[in-house]
Amino acid sequence: MIRAGLPVEPTAALDRKKVGARAGRLMAGLPAALEAIGAREVAEALCRDGRIDVEVPDPAGARRGGEGDAPRGPPASITLTDADFDVGFKAASGYAAADHGGTVVFLSTRRSEEMAARGLLKDLARRIQALRKERGCDPADMLEAASVAGLDARQAELLGPKAGELAFLVRAREVDFGGRCAGPYKDEDIDGQAVRIAIRREQDPDRGQGFG
Repeated sequence: MIRAGLPVEPTAALDRKKVGARAGRLMAGLPAALEAIGAREVAEALCRDGRIDVEVPDPAGARRGGEGDAPRGPPASITLTDADFDVGFKAASGYAAADHGGTVVFLSTRRSEEMAARGLLKDLARRIQALRKERGCDPADMLEAASVAGLDARQAELLGPKAGELAFLVRAREVDFGGRCAGPYKDEDIDGQAVRIAIRREQDPDRGQGFG
């Protein structure tokens, strides 16, 4: 799966019962030695060669430099085979995997910025359309302006090129994402984020002063 470029992270769990008697005194330091090598390298070596040689500090030759120091001595080597491990895989960060009948499906769990912006645009369109109804607008009425306040800088940057699309959805001549409309604004909550929206109708008294 790794060679195929699939989004997986290999796992290689040592079978301590199988290895314990053979490793003897080296068993205490073996897990740390394998962790230092890394699961990917261990799994690749086992798949490629069927074995891996691991150097482990030999406590029999240990010396202590002072109280509390970890034992250190010349390393001893132990050879482990694929029979000593339970080799598998897990989905890489940002993915989920499902295995059914030997078929594995990977799904991305990352919500791209573009997808998030698209969802936010639709939420804003629904809120502005609802505000139109509250203000007594006819479905065919063209708004002079619609405005959104409370977005962070990145959201405003992503939605900027979509202003025309939002204007079309809510039937407005102009839309901005910087709160430039004179108001009044209505407070809204979109997925826990506080935003404010405002519309300016053609018949409003301060027409032409919607955006500063």
